[in-house]
Amino acid sequence: MPRLFQPNKSKPITPVFNVANLGGGEAEITLYGEVMEESPKDYWSGESMDGVYISVQEFNEKLDEIKDASHITVHLNSCGGDLFAGLAIHNVLKALPATITVKVEGIAASAASVIACAGDEVVVMPGSIFMVHSAAAFLFGYYNSADLATMCSQIDACNKSIVNVYAAKTGRDIAELSELVEAETWLIGDEIVDAGFADTLDESSTSTAEVDEDGEGIVTNGLHHDVSAFKNMPVSRIAAAMDATKGDQPTTKQVTTETGVNPAADAHISAAPPQAAEKEGEDMDYESLTLDNLRAERPDLIREVENAAATAERERIAAIDGIAASVPADMVEDAKYANPMDAAQLALAAMQRDAQARAAYVADSKEDEDDSGAEDVPAAPEPSEEEDEKAEAQASVNEAIAYVKKIGA
Repeated sequence: MPRLFQPNKSKPITPVFNVANLGGGEAEITLYGEVMEESPKDYWSGESMDGVYISVQEFNEKLDEIKDASHITVHLNSCGGDLFAGLAIHNVLKALPATITVKVEGIAASAASVIACAGDEVVVMPGSIFMVHSAAAFLFGYYNSADLATMCSQIDACNKSIVNVYAAKTGRDIAELSELVEAETWLIGDEIVDAGFADTLDESSTSTAEVDEDGEGIVTNGLHHDVSAFKNMPVSRIAAAMDATKGDQPTTKQVTTETGVNPAADAHISAAPPQAAEKEGEDMDYESLTLDNLRAERPDLIREVENAAATAERERIAAIDGIAASVPADMVEDAKYANPMDAAQLALAAMQRDAQARAAYVADSKEDEDDSGAEDVPAAPEPSEEEDEKAEAQASVNEAIAYVKKIGA
């Protein structure tokens, strides 16, 4: 996942993360920076490290300040980070009773694009950037084929979670969205609206973006992001879009849809969400469409559906058995029968439980360390000058005795 850093640490960008109750039922949340489970801390001092971060821990702690708001505006500018953290923030925003408006003030990439989709209304500007891509994992160490197969299942589960979030926002087909994700698709300005990820293009506002000369970083609305982990950043399209916002080029759409970086992405950029299309032809009489009617009129169709369902269930159970060795037994049993889910969903649930357990272990270890009083134990006293002199004298005597013994022998 990308690491985001400050362009000038002596002058940190503010606000990075902020929650404000504006009164009158209005509130706002500013999310600028890298998405993380918690802000990183120095190993030795335990102090928070410098950087621009959006932490789930801090996000949850501050939400109480705006719990009574009826409308919340989220100002978002992030290249993503931890997918689980992004999903957690997305889910919390969706669960709030308030109406959520997300404004993409720069970029919403990777995990940040998941956060953006929590908006009841998503607003972008002509220069806003949106990027979706497949989940990735960092490996270090030695792994056998079973380990790697399990990790592949976990990544597949992550991708399914991402695509489900996008489908809920856009109303588009899962297979189509999966292609966008696998292709690492970049959208700019009104392309984001056309693809269904945003609802409104605010042409009265501006969003700036400038790519570093080496192509490994980008500054959006004054915030620098490390994008070296991304493969297909459309540098020329971004530059052209920025020129268009200054009036030097035609409209954003004319510039950014001329030639894309990847064909799979370009094939879907201009596709309107299916819910926007009007149905043609006669309306179906749904009142007379019952299972009994279908069974009587189309027994072949019913058999086909039942056989397909039975096959799918067998495949679901077999896939769960395939990863059962790496998942707690109680979760396997629950996934098979009590709360049915597929192998990908089970793998994701297992990863989330493991992450929670690791976080709890770290918190408990820190508490034990604080309670131990180890910091209050004084260091061993250093020997005094007098003790040093006695030790030196004794050493000289020992050497003399050893010499006498040697010549006497």
